[in-house]
Amino acid sequence: MTWPFENDTSCIVKRISNRSISVNRKRNIFIVLTIALASALLSAIVLYGFGVMQETQNRNQKTAQIMYHAISEGQGQELYKQEEIAWVGEFFDAFSEQV
Repeated sequence: MTWPFENDTSCIVKRISNRSISVNRKRNIFIVLTIALASALLSAIVLYGFGVMQETQNRNQKTAQIMYHAISEGQGQELYKQEEIAWVGEFFDAFSEQV
């Protein structure tokens, strides 16, 4: 039995479905790319924050907590002998001139 205005639309339906799949594939690629870039950005921000904290801790460990200026050699040796002092270093200000 033939219906009025019955046409073979299988070719058109197949073409439309292929285009829809192609468009969805491109959209999915952009979505995955966007998610990857966003996660990379967030990881970089978090790692930067942890790096700044670690750098501050390292700088504090390497920085003297107290400074003595113009001490003699004997006074320096006495400082080396004290148990309360973890380390003793020398400080030299190479660029102290102001223009």
